[in-house]
Amino acid sequence: MRDYQIARLRAYYDQDILSVVNNFIWEKVTVRGLGLSQKAIKQAYKEMKGIKFRGNIIDYLCYICLLDVIRYVASAFQLGVPMKKVLNFLEVYLFVNYPSLNLICRLMIKDETYLEDAFKSFDIIKEDEIYVNVRKILINETNSLMHYKSSEPNKSGKLSRG
Repeated sequence: MRDYQIARLRAYYDQDILSVVNNFIWEKVTVRGLGLSQKAIKQAYKEMKGIKFRGNIIDYLCYICLLDVIRYVASAFQLGVPMKKVLNFLEVYLFVNYPSLNLICRLMIKDETYLEDAFKSFDIIKEDEIYVNVRKILINETNSLMHYKSSEPNKSGKLSRG
């Protein structure tokens, strides 16, 4: 997906994204429980089929938020912005854009491979330094939202369930 397509999707589904944010990240959210319109549901299914997305509509909304964040990080990385500045931007962006953080964490809890898929769409592989550092930040943020207090990811480098 191109940058303008991601921005368009983020704007189109903004109200639906905000309705997901109103739930705790560990709660199971259903389409019926969110009250999504039939138009939004049909549009989402059409888009999901077009990109062969393997999750449900809620996962897709979360994935749109993830792509939205990763497009900024990937662009800066590919333009040669120093790593420290990119990571500082990411931390501020996630702090200011809580809805995006909430949905990204929800997706990371469900299946961390979405992060790898998002980076692949910007031609960044999981061995790249930016991938490793962004993943570490997202794990820390997810653990923080789950009320897991740690100054660093757990020793396994995976998400903890609290």
